[in-house]
Amino acid sequence: MEELNDQQHEDIAAYLTNRMPPDQRPVFEAEVLQNKALQDELALQRRIRRGVHLANNRRDVADMYARVKQELDNEEAEAKTGVVKRPNWYVPMAWVAAALIFIVAGLFLRPAIDRLFNLSGSEIGQHHRPPHRTGQDTLSSDTSSSVSPTDTIHMPITDPSNLDMDRQLADTYFKAIPKSSPPPIVLPNEEVDAGALTDSEAVGRDSIAVLQAISLLQKQRTTRAIPVLQQTVLEGYPGHWRNTAEWYLALGYLRNHQRPQALAVLDRVAHIEGHPYQVEAKKLVKALKR
Repeated sequence: MEELNDQQHEDIAAYLTNRMPPDQRPVFEAEVLQNKALQDELALQRRIRRGVHLANNRRDVADMYARVKQELDNEEAEAKTGVVKRPNWYVPMAWVAAALIFIVAGLFLRPAIDRLFNLSGSEIGQHHRPPHRTGQDTLSSDTSSSVSPTDTIHMPITDPSNLDMDRQLADTYFKAIPKSSPPPIVLPNEEVDAGALTDSEAVGRDSIAVLQAISLLQKQRTTRAIPVLQQTVLEGYPGHWRNTAEWYLALGYLRNHQRPQALAVLDRVAHIEGHPYQVEAKKLVKALKR
């Protein structure tokens, strides 16, 4: 078998990490189609990169599990020394830990394994990234011009009954386990660039951030959860987890006595077709505007 030279190895690395200039990519791909040794090495490097990426994801899941387990141990220790006061919307952390591991592990393992087994026989993928968020993926101009969803200034509400109602509504709609992410849609003969791992990594970070924020909300640490959700809404990858962050951010605002900010986010969610929490947002907006 023909051995590759140093330049060809450098070209493979540049191609897989998207550092190769756009005008050189077609030339390199044409060379790969004509060089069996180059094809084999490119396929091998793709498998290695997928394996490393999968190992990193497993380590992240293990770290999260360790943190949740430590929290469970701390709660058990507190229970032995005294009574632990639990909020109304508290559920056993064991269920949250199990759901967290299941959601995040499934998010990463399924596409990685599917792509690994479908690698043989696939042609050279062309790198594709979705366009920057537009339309419904961006915060509407009406919302940002009136009340920004990232505005953490406490808006005074003079009627104490409103405060009680906001907290009760937040308690009613809060779920410690978010809706699951739908499985990815794989088009027939879809070409996949093995080097384009940035998108899945971004989705993974968003899912971890949202689950951590939900855990904070569950423990009544609202002021700590809000900034995490705000960052995910503004900087997160368009899709399920950023949409989920919007919903829980609205609930956090309600618990933090920030009804105007909550309504700004809820109005947006209620008008996005296909949003996982569109139905709930419509009901909550209606209840708040009675």
